[in-house]
Amino acid sequence: MSDANARNEIYGQLVTLDDDLMLLPAVAVSEVGQMDRIDLNVGSPPWLIGFRDVRGQRQPVVALEALCGRPVPARSARARLVVVRSVQDGQGWAFISQGQPHLATLNRNAMAAEPLRDTDEEALVLGRTRIANLSAMIPDLAAMEARILEAAAKGEISDAAGAPWSFGDDAS
Repeated sequence: MSDANARNEIYGQLVTLDDDLMLLPAVAVSEVGQMDRIDLNVGSPPWLIGFRDVRGQRQPVVALEALCGRPVPARSARARLVVVRSVQDGQGWAFISQGQPHLATLNRNAMAAEPLRDTDEEALVLGRTRIANLSAMIPDLAAMEARILEAAAKGEISDAAGAPWSFGDDAS
């Protein structure tokens, strides 16, 4: 492969949601793991599944479908926890995928722009792309993280003990 071809390729993670596919930059995903040790949320907001402990910090686990205004999907046996790197220097956040994400090498020839679906929340979805015969949404990770932070700032998110939750060491 020539240097010019390498510069025109990007690495992405294709993630299966309940009724959709999402394309994330590969560098946005810090880990993928099993659905274990999550302290379940018993309050609101409905998109907050719960929290997991990461190196002494509480990390929120969300259902992206519900964050985007759709119903919370049933948990499948293939569900995985996908941890997204923080855009704002926090400890990151996690969401539930309906299967193992797949690494994909992409270039302009492999992708084509598509219009948003009626079910796409424009505030959280940057766009859509067609990859071969698959349609994938491209999320606005900064907007999703901002929505989580906003809910925390309004006191809508608390940890399992009922204490207000903050995002990493830098949150106020």
